[in-house]
Amino acid sequence: MNDILILAFEYMKIGAVAIGGGYTVIPFLYYLVDKYKWFEVAQITQMIAVSNLTPGPIGINMATFVGVKVGNVKIETVFKQLLIYFAAILAVLLLVTYIPQLSLWLPSLMGYV
Repeated sequence: MNDILILAFEYMKIGAVAIGGGYTVIPFLYYLVDKYKWFEVAQITQMIAVSNLTPGPIGINMATFVGVKVGNVKIETVFKQLLIYFAAILAVLLLVTYIPQLSLWLPSLMGYV
């Protein structure tokens, strides 16, 4: 089976049983290291450290690192594909920041404001 399909299947299994956030999947990641030999233990430990330092959920950050490594894709390619989403998030953030009525219309409609 293709490594990416195996990776997707393993992450699906982990996601189905891991309750409690990204830190609960760390033992599963070490299990995958032992089972498939995609990484060394030191590499997975470094990925966990970097994922803790970067913003966002640790599970998403780890999935990005693992997918880049297993899929043999450069991280620059992944980020280039995500730039449009970063631009959309920035646009919404600016709109809500400078036009606060956009974020307050629903609470005011319900009588909370």
